[in-house]
Amino acid sequence: MKHAMIVPLLTALSASAAADDNNAQIMQTLQRWVQGYNEAGPKATTVTCADRGAVIGAFPPYFWGGVNACAHWAQDWEAYAKRNHLAQCRVDLGTPRHLDVSGDRAYVSLDAELKCNEPGGMRREPGWTWTVALEKAKDGWRIVGYSWGSPAGSAIKADR
Repeated sequence: MKHAMIVPLLTALSASAAADDNNAQIMQTLQRWVQGYNEAGPKATTVTCADRGAVIGAFPPYFWGGVNACAHWAQDWEAYAKRNHLAQCRVDLGTPRHLDVSGDRAYVSLDAELKCNEPGGMRREPGWTWTVALEKAKDGWRIVGYSWGSPAGSAIKADR
């Protein structure tokens, strides 16, 4: 009887450890995206992305999809920021609101804050939502899609 109780307990503990490991790896991927963005700019985020993907953003053209979607978003964001006099932008992530893993796929939704220098000082925009879909590849978790949900009153929209 004791043995019959130990096996399910060990199985449950093993599954819990695997889930914790997946969650940690997923969050490391997202932190690498943020670190790349904050330290080297949007183009540095592409190392965390899958070859094909989709991005929905709060500035035109609002959607980037297919091969190199992340790189195309990064290029367009840099151009948008330049046209709108935004510099040294940073993203800070909050605690995940939702993190779900199903096999080799994951979904994460987090609060985020965007900060950019602009004429007149630093603009802080708390209240962003970053929603991300990931896929586990041979070399770790890769972002296959993400969207940025802007807060009310955000300055990030069609060119100002």
